[in-house]
Amino acid sequence: MLALWLIIPIIVIVLFRDMGTRGQFGDMFGAVNALFSGLAFAIIFSSLEVQRRQIQEQRMQSQQQVELAAMTACADITKALWEKNYEQFTTKQPHPDPSFWKNAMEVRYHEMMHGRSAFEKILKERSLL
Repeated sequence: MLALWLIIPIIVIVLFRDMGTRGQFGDMFGAVNALFSGLAFAIIFSSLEVQRRQIQEQRMQSQQQVELAAMTACADITKALWEKNYEQFTTKQPHPDPSFWKNAMEVRYHEMMHGRSAFEKILKERSLL
C-alpha cells in the first residue's frame, strides 16, 4: 500500500501534464473518499453496538452470579440452622408434653422463613432478584 501510495502521484504527473486535468482526475476519487469515510463510520458504529451488547451480557451474568451466591448463602444458613436445631432438640431430655419439641421446631421453622422473606425483600429492593 505504501508503494502504491508513492507511485500514484508519479503516474498521475506522467499521464496528465495539465494541472486542470490532474485536478479533474483527483476529483473523480472524491466519491470514493466519501464512501470509505461512510464505511469507516458504519464499522465504528457496529463495533460500538457489539461492545454495548457484550457489556449488557456481562451485567446479566454478574447479576445471575450475585443471585446464585445469595441463594446459596440462604440455603447454607437454613441448613446450618436446621442442623443446629435438630441437634439441640434431639439431645434434650424428654419433655412431659409430647408436642413440645414439635411446636418448638415449628416456631424455629417460622423464624427461619421470616428471615428468608426478609432476605428476599432485601434482594428485591436492590434489584438482585
